[in-house]
Order: sequence, then structure tokens, then C-alpha cells
Amino acid sequence: MPLLQDDLFFGRADLADFREISANITDATFEIFIREAQTIEVRGFVGNELYRLLLDDWNGTDFDTQRFADLWYGVDYTNSESKPVRFNGLMSAAIYFSYSRFLLQQQNNVDRFGVSQLNNEISESATAPQVRGKAGEARQVAMRYQNDAKTFLLDKATTYPEWADSQSRTPKTSSFGFFKV
Repeated sequence: MPLLQDDLFFGRADLADFREISANITDATFEIFIREAQTIEVRGFVGNELYRLLLDDWNGTDFDTQRFADLWYGVDYTNSESKPVRFNGLMSAAIYFSYSRFLLQQQNNVDRFGVSQLNNEISESATAPQVRGKAGEARQVAMRYQNDAKTFLLDKATTYPEWADSQSRTPKTSSFGFFKV
């Protein structure tokens, strides 16, 4: 499959379970941010091999194999120290990564005259520093969920050998820079 044409593991409705989002924001509007988060952050974190296995196991609405469902949606498990742990799933990180991307771009519009900021008379737009702050907060939450996923994958190294093999080749954190126009 070509890049950015992978099946999406979640949608705008899943985001609404985590953060309140206007009904005026359509699935199509939010889809590109989901695609970017899934392709860049999720694939960069789990590695190409495990990401490909996730894609192959996805049936369009859910995962066919329990180990992939556990990784994506989360599961309660006993860690290596025999303590019970609640893992919230990698989807939580992906949702916050996409939400962070969305926040940074939602007030901008690109038209034939260039980049412009959307404004209206009814409400006051947030300032650029406020938007960057909120996006940064969302990214911090995503990174915390991703760290939980790292702990889960380390605890379950025998269940996810593809991830253990990819650790030496793939960075586990990623960053994206946005510039002010």
C-alpha cells in the first residue's frame, strides 16, 4: 500500500471519548491528522515490522488477533514483578498525537493567496502561543501513554518479539517541528 493509504485504526469518534470536540469537525477534516499520527508516531514507535503486522491483522473495525488488540486498546496484566498493571493501549497515545497535530492546524487555512488565519465575529481566536501550549500539553499526554506502551512491550517481550527486534533500529520517540508563517 502506498504511504498514507494505510487503514486507520481509529476515527474522530474515538477522539471524542478522550477530548471534547465539536460536532462541526467532520471525520474527513480530522482524518489527515490521524493518518499522520499513525504513520509517523505509531510506526516510528513500534517499528516497521510490528506496524506491518498490525495493519495485516486489522479487519477494518478491529484486530483479529488478541495480542494486537491488547497492544492497541490496552489490557490489565501482571508485570515482571508480579504486580497488577492497567495498560491503556497505544491507541491513547495515537489519539493525543493526532489531537496535538489538529490543534496546531485548525485555525489556519491555505488558499490561493497563501496561509491565513480563520476568524469570526462571534468568538475570539486563541493566540498562537496559547494554541502551541495546548498542542504541547496534548503531545505530553501522548508521550506519557507511549511510555506506558514501552513498559508494556518490555514486560511482554516474548509476546511482541518484533518490537524487541526493532529497538536497535527505530527511535522510540519522534518529534515534529512546526513553524510560524
